[in-house]
Amino acid sequence: MNLARGVALVAFDGRSGALRGGERLDLALAGAELVSLARAERIAVQRGRVIILDETPVGSTQLDVALATLRPFSEPHLLSPWLHRRALGLRGRYLGDLHEAGEVEPRGRRRFGLFGDRRSQLTATSSRRDLLLQLDSDAPADPTFAALVHLAAITRKDLRRRLAATVGNLDAEGGDRITGAAKAERVALFATRDAARRVREPQSSSDYPLDPDVQRAWDLGRSVDNGL
Repeated sequence: MNLARGVALVAFDGRSGALRGGERLDLALAGAELVSLARAERIAVQRGRVIILDETPVGSTQLDVALATLRPFSEPHLLSPWLHRRALGLRGRYLGDLHEAGEVEPRGRRRFGLFGDRRSQLTATSSRRDLLLQLDSDAPADPTFAALVHLAAITRKDLRRRLAATVGNLDAEGGDRITGAAKAERVALFATRDAARRVREPQSSSDYPLDPDVQRAWDLGRSVDNGL
């Protein structure tokens, strides 16, 4: 699974038809690609450098591009510089990826009866709703994914506080006894965290409103969970 596509889906804003978020989102997407490649056992991380274990394509367009950029010219890529290079313009590429996957599509209508509306609308509403409901939990099913969403700074303030606790728990666990793909995943996540911390967060990034349909689904799901 390409975790970056999940992050992009959470970041999609139905009002603007784009991915909300700035440089932090770009970095989180790049970090999510590294985590996904580590889980697919395509890469390892040794002494701050990314080592390719297997060049076989994963089958996801953007992940395969990321894997190709990691092929060393003379020596393995340093993790942090690669994150910043890969992050440039990445949110635009993932918006295109969502279009190709059919998860968003053009609105196909005219505004004010005169001008074509070039914005996009979400078609994968249930997929996004499921992701949001998974994130809105004291124990997210995938803590690493939750941490990446938090680093992207694309959710509401109340959810961001909850996700911050998830990042703190991962930090507290440390990584001394983790090996293999899990070790590479954790190193990639923390490198993304360190890069994101150096980026000034947009003032309103932590308080984005949700699409009305998704908000209703979220509220309904929480009511059912609480037995209301």
